[in-house]
Amino acid sequence: MLKIYISDLTHNYKTVSNETMPLNAAYIKAYLKKNLDDKVDCKLFRYPDILIDNIRKYIPDVVMLSNYVWNEALGLFILSFVKKINPNILTIMGGPNFSLDREKQEEYMCRNSNLDFYILGEGEIPSSEIIKLFIDNNKSVKKLKSHEIDSCVYIRPDGSFYQGKRIAGVKNLDDIPSVWLSGYLDEFFDGKLAPLIETTRGCFFTCAYCVQGTEFYSKIRRFSLERIKKEIVYIAEKIRKNSPDVGFLSIADSNFGIFNDDVEISKIINEVQEKYGWPTFIDATTGNNKKDSTFQTVVNLNGALVMYNSVQSMSPVVLKNINRKNINPEIMKDIQQRAKEMGIKTLTETILSLPGETFESHRDGLFQLINLNIKQFTNYQCMMLKGSYLETQEFRKRFNINTRYRILPRNFGIYNGNKVFEVEEIISSTSTLPFSDYLKARKLHLILIIYYNGFRFEPLIRLMEFYGVDIISWLNELFENMNKANKNVTNLVNAFLDETTNELFYSYEKCAEFYAKEDNFQRLLKGEIGGNLIMKYLSIATFHTWEDIVEYAFNVARKLITNKETNKDIYNFLNDLEVFMRYRLANGKSSAQILSNAEADLHYDVKAWVDNNYADCFNKYRFKNPSTVQFYLPEERYRIIKNALSVYGEDITGKAKLVTRIQYTDQLREYRTLRNITEK
Repeated sequence: MLKIYISDLTHNYKTVSNETMPLNAAYIKAYLKKNLDDKVDCKLFRYPDILIDNIRKYIPDVVMLSNYVWNEALGLFILSFVKKINPNILTIMGGPNFSLDREKQEEYMCRNSNLDFYILGEGEIPSSEIIKLFIDNNKSVKKLKSHEIDSCVYIRPDGSFYQGKRIAGVKNLDDIPSVWLSGYLDEFFDGKLAPLIETTRGCFFTCAYCVQGTEFYSKIRRFSLERIKKEIVYIAEKIRKNSPDVGFLSIADSNFGIFNDDVEISKIINEVQEKYGWPTFIDATTGNNKKDSTFQTVVNLNGALVMYNSVQSMSPVVLKNINRKNINPEIMKDIQQRAKEMGIKTLTETILSLPGETFESHRDGLFQLINLNIKQFTNYQCMMLKGSYLETQEFRKRFNINTRYRILPRNFGIYNGNKVFEVEEIISSTSTLPFSDYLKARKLHLILIIYYNGFRFEPLIRLMEFYGVDIISWLNELFENMNKANKNVTNLVNAFLDETTNELFYSYEKCAEFYAKEDNFQRLLKGEIGGNLIMKYLSIATFHTWEDIVEYAFNVARKLITNKETNKDIYNFLNDLEVFMRYRLANGKSSAQILSNAEADLHYDVKAWVDNNYADCFNKYRFKNPSTVQFYLPEERYRIIKNALSVYGEDITGKAKLVTRIQYTDQLREYRTLRNITEK
């Protein structure tokens, strides 16, 4: 029986960097077992230390590894370790992180001589063919490489490069046995990893920056609804029994919600939520070209899923360059209004440095989205994804694309005594965007995520709107006059810009070399460098310097309101609103501080005004007597934050992860009146 180790690795040196279960590796195992049955013994791995230990103790015949941007270096290190143990072990890699350029493919295979085969596209069929031929050729890697195998690249025995014809994936996805119902993933319900499910494969769109935008992923296929239902129920029962603190579910689909079956799936998840209290958060990318089904899908999930309205850019020039077409802005505005009426949270994604973008077009696009009532942004920097058209030499030359390299946050570790780092390549400048404008745009991103994203300042924004203050003017004032903010805020922004510059290197080697130095590695471990900077500084802002952040927001707002209103009461209410917002958000450096209560004196029942959707004049909410109120986390929010801090840690690295894994509303305190001040 052939011993096969199949791995979808995640770094887990300090903490688990990619906390989903190895679904793709399990699919390969299921397909191999179906087609080769007792000829193969397949074992799945997620953690590199466990894989290394097994390779050392129980030498396999085959090692198969997934290849993504977050585990490529780790996989290549494992291959070098494998071949030192036994050069006759067959090594196979597969996954989207592989260039479309033939020359780069050949260079990759020659440079990484410990890798025998790379599988292109979906891996089930080619994996089965490779393993069958390996068995038929008496486990000889050399003889195996003499064959012509579809959807594979490899160096043949004579030293020539072979690129097999790329074939389609499994036509009927139900031909792949269920990895959940087969129990293949049971061992990964360990309290750290979250379930990852796939209901659909393929994507309608042809975006040049995305691997799924290539022709190889254009055909849409679905798993059967009945199978998905059984899997979701199975997973929920396992979560309740083995991983009760894991609150989220990840869905791998490119455009979840656009099919009628997705509505049915959301109903199934809703039933599970009611019975098991899980999931409380769903990580999935929703489609935006079939809004009715997407709306219903999101509504059914009780706020656990955010509706995506991704645009990437609002510039017609950029959209043409990347082969993308956005929905009409007026339709987008209608979607936002409908989402608001239905209580649906929405999220829009943009990408900085796309071909043809300027700072002005990027800024104006963001402000246009705000005017369309978009409430939340994720502003990415353009990553050169291997396997996308944008990463090819043709695109690089056409748009004078310059790139730099940076470490992937949390994706590093020491394994078998060796430091391993995952490094990504991003676009730092183009023919239309100099690096100085790249930095300006990053500063704007930080301002938006702190002051506009996530509804943190919604009460202040709504008050300003009531008095005719243009929110774009407020945001622009915050951006342009940062030097007038208090010291803690300016230091935060300046530190962000310094770190944004210093995190970028001119080569992969220089980046890895920097972090390999012991002093820098220790700083990396402490989260001082090498993190997701937007999330890191959002976490610093909202947990460590929140009072200063609030103060600057209100100082700018008072200046703008002065030009609109002279009523003395507005300033009294602004003072109370500032106090309310200072204590409303659970914050602090330690878990104890974050979870603690706080007291403050108020003249207005600000919460009642907020809960009434800011509908009436604030004067209607003035207390008869000034009151001391206590801000506290309700029991369920307390539990969610406490569990999240336990899973991710209370340092800034953990908090940066935490803010992406819980709902913003779960961080909000309620308040109750303790006493009238006159009673003291």
